[in-house]
Amino acid sequence: MTEGLYRGLCAAVGDENVRRDEPLCRHTTFRIGGPADYFAIPKDAASLKRAVRVCREENIPFCCIGNGSNLLVSDAGYRGVIISTDR
Repeated sequence: MTEGLYRGLCAAVGDENVRRDEPLCRHTTFRIGGPADYFAIPKDAASLKRAVRVCREENIPFCCIGNGSNLLVSDAGYRGVIISTDR
């Protein structure tokens, strides 16, 4: 993943709301799942839109998740950006 993606996500949702190599087991009710390359937590609808725009511009796969119930994630993790709307 590129440094430009990280900077873009930080600009979209705030530095404090972007994590690298975040274990997804912390975000699923089954407590399974390897790391996501990037994990972003938007503050509001506008920052969610900005995060999605960054992913599309960088041509990076992304997935939006809620509270992680009924979500199965591989132990290999997710190559891309997970955007959490659980807040």
